[in-house]
Amino acid sequence: MGSTGTGGEGQRGVAEALARRHAETSLDFVLLMGDNFRPDGVAGTGDMLWRTQFSDVYPAKRLPMPFRALPGDRDHDGDIDAQLAYEGDKRWDMPGRYYRMKYELTGGRTTEIFAIDTTRLRDKANPDTRQLAWLSSSLATSGADWRIVAGHHGILRVDGRRDRPLAATLLPLLHEHDVDVYLSGREHVLALATDEAGLVHVTGGAGAMISDPVPGPGIACLAPRQGFVRIGVTGDRLALTLEDRDQRIHCRHELVAGGKDD
Repeated sequence: MGSTGTGGEGQRGVAEALARRHAETSLDFVLLMGDNFRPDGVAGTGDMLWRTQFSDVYPAKRLPMPFRALPGDRDHDGDIDAQLAYEGDKRWDMPGRYYRMKYELTGGRTTEIFAIDTTRLRDKANPDTRQLAWLSSSLATSGADWRIVAGHHGILRVDGRRDRPLAATLLPLLHEHDVDVYLSGREHVLALATDEAGLVHVTGGAGAMISDPVPGPGIACLAPRQGFVRIGVTGDRLALTLEDRDQRIHCRHELVAGGKDD
């Protein structure tokens, strides 16, 4: 889930839904997809926003799992290095502006998630070519059965248009390396679409706020509801579930190794 950092009723409502889901299915971790602290990131490791927009909202007793985070544009407006260095809540984990996570599955299969910093990739004056080279090399050497890339900004937006900088640089890379899913957390909705190459684009930026856009062509599912995207991987299947704060399921999309089923 992305765009979470408000400390308000919306974020707390989604946190409550997350805690109920964890009590039922035991979540392994939470991925925060940018704009973790609003309106302008944190001022440092001692900022009170760590308490009011993270620790108090996601109580450790009910949500004890790791919260792995990537940066959004609002996080860059503050002290992004503080999000990398913060140790005040052991659940918080942002090991770098971009990084990879590998998970072993039953039957010898693996899933790998590549967290990236799309704000820097979209910087027209100083594009992050080093990050692109890292992602290309990492994807090329990954032997994972399932490969997921997650960034703050979407490539295929909910209105059907494409983000020009990311469509020109990031999207061809994802297609070249047969990435299965691209997750984004900036637009304040839950949505899902599949592009012409079979890449599934999932929008999960409804972690605190919501908007109600008109969906563009190709958007298979759109829910203007606060909530999160649940990802479950078992053996040769990867399931994506768009779930709102009332635990209502708005869309479920399943990928099968060697093919895809809706």
